[in-house]
Amino acid sequence: MKQNIQKNILIPFILFTIVLTALLVTWSGFFIKTFLYEHEAASLYNQLTNFKTASDQLLLSYKLTDQLAKNSNDIKRIIASYESNYPSERLYSVYRYNQSPFQINSKDTHAIVKHNDNNIYLLQKIIKKNKASVISINLSKFVSTYQSTSNTIGILVLNDDLTIIEHLFSRDLTPKQLDMLKHNLTYFMSRTSPLKLSKKKVDSMFIRSNENPNIVYVAMNTSSVILPVIIQITIGIVLVILLSTSWVYIMDLLIIRKMTTSIDILRSVSKKVAQGNFTEKVYIQSSDEIGELALTFNQMVSQLKESTDTILHQKEQSDAIIKSIPDGIIVTDFNNNLIIANKKAEEIFDFKTQQNYSKNISHVIHHTSLREHAKYLKKVKHYTSELSYTKDSQEYILLMNSTVFHSHKHKPMGIIYVIRDITHEKEMEKLREGFLRTVSHELRTPLTSVIGFIELVIHSGKEQFSHEQQSCLNTALHEARTLKELINDLLELSQMQAKKTNIQPVSINVFSFIETITNSLSPLTKGKELNLINDISDKHLMIVVDKAKLRRILVNLISNGIKFTREGYVKVSCKEEDDYIEFCISDTGIGLRDNQQDVIFEKFRQVDYSSTREFEGIGLGLSIVKELVQLHDGDVRVESDFGEGSSFYFTIKKKRNLTAAMVT
Repeated sequence: MKQNIQKNILIPFILFTIVLTALLVTWSGFFIKTFLYEHEAASLYNQLTNFKTASDQLLLSYKLTDQLAKNSNDIKRIIASYESNYPSERLYSVYRYNQSPFQINSKDTHAIVKHNDNNIYLLQKIIKKNKASVISINLSKFVSTYQSTSNTIGILVLNDDLTIIEHLFSRDLTPKQLDMLKHNLTYFMSRTSPLKLSKKKVDSMFIRSNENPNIVYVAMNTSSVILPVIIQITIGIVLVILLSTSWVYIMDLLIIRKMTTSIDILRSVSKKVAQGNFTEKVYIQSSDEIGELALTFNQMVSQLKESTDTILHQKEQSDAIIKSIPDGIIVTDFNNNLIIANKKAEEIFDFKTQQNYSKNISHVIHHTSLREHAKYLKKVKHYTSELSYTKDSQEYILLMNSTVFHSHKHKPMGIIYVIRDITHEKEMEKLREGFLRTVSHELRTPLTSVIGFIELVIHSGKEQFSHEQQSCLNTALHEARTLKELINDLLELSQMQAKKTNIQPVSINVFSFIETITNSLSPLTKGKELNLINDISDKHLMIVVDKAKLRRILVNLISNGIKFTREGYVKVSCKEEDDYIEFCISDTGIGLRDNQQDVIFEKFRQVDYSSTREFEGIGLGLSIVKELVQLHDGDVRVESDFGEGSSFYFTIKKKRNLTAAMVT
């Protein structure tokens, strides 16, 4: 472990040193190539051009003297003025031709000669008023004035075949340097393109005189300044390498070894903590970041122990609560992999949680309805269904309520299944429905006779009865008719639940149909400040539906709205969608509480159960509405604010087979 950490820390430093060295070497080569060589060549070129300018001016002085002087005295005066440009050197001398120490051909006007003093002189013969004078310029002294620490300046005198006749330099040259100079001169004389500064090392440069084509000026790089720079750069690179190496060694000695030792201690304790031993502590006596890390680690272990104890205690509580619930409880992740189940669920479906942990419940509980039930939970958050289950040759009916639970980030985490055995409840419901059907059948026939006799008595004996007797008979007739309507509701609901209701679809105009119903129910609004509104916007909208059953749905919902609304309105509207039409009956009545909205469509459910309740009914109207809507493959729902009113919505599919059918 320690070696790995040392490698992981030291290797990057070593690689960094290597890369830095390579970059410095690359940069040095680039710097020498692109800057120093070019700078050295430019310096050599500038010195040569300055020397050429001064030399050409020296040569040009002959012509000016010849043009300006009229006699020998003028020549001396002009030469004296030139001599003032070089006060420290005596470059110029003037002689009469027959007294000159130099030998010059009588036919030549100028010559370059080497005198006995080993100096080279430039001679010019000028004739004024039949008197010849000789002007001499000591070129050796002139060249010696151009001294440089690194460069050598010189003049080459060539003959017509471009061979060197004489040469003079600001310092002495070795035979090897002279040979290289002659080679470079040959290359220079053969060039046709102008001189360009090179980014490579330049040994010598040549420029021909503008005043005398046989004179070539030369500048040589005899002592390069690049070598000291290279030595300095090399020393700098070596120092960088030594400093980097020393830094790495110091880090390894003072920091890395201390870090790796501390990390080894932390690693050892972490393994024990990971195995569940929360009593282990890290003991590192240090006041730096490593000591702070050890202290924080110990605090983390203490908090982890407290949190683990709390979680274990809460888990024990949760397990005890789940096991004590009389209904079956199954908890899975969102992919339906088993997490936990209580004893009741294990008894119902005959499995063991420990043996099937993290298995998909479709592999644990082999039931088609359960798989279908689980599919809906991928689309909705809550789903309820009934399923039949056979165990030990006995059939059970189970009610399964499932809910998807989410994390605090609203991401689905899992599913809770609550299974309740409703076999006994279903049996009791069947008995109750059978009893109600029997009683309703037995009561309806005599009740019809009772209503008929009361009506006969009322119509045949109007003049024989007092007002009080007449009122009692009307009350009896009203109550008998109300009882008959309740019995008819019970019979109709029983028939729908027994799947014995016929569907007779016809095509109707929605607006006209609603208008007829609202007109027939408008007398119910008498005595109230209530408007019954037909709010159908499309007067040509048609729908195929069982006319009588749709009328029953609307009558129940509108009459409910009138019953529970004292003032305001009861409004009927609809909205056409692609596959269905959605009707809405809204009112400004008493409204529903949230807990009432979930159960209002169940049988025998009412808003007010008190003995002094204000509104009549036994709670079958909305149950019948729900059954009739479902017969048309629709849905019904309610939206309400308590004290402000309610809106009941139901849907009817637009297309149905026009052939009458028995729903079975």
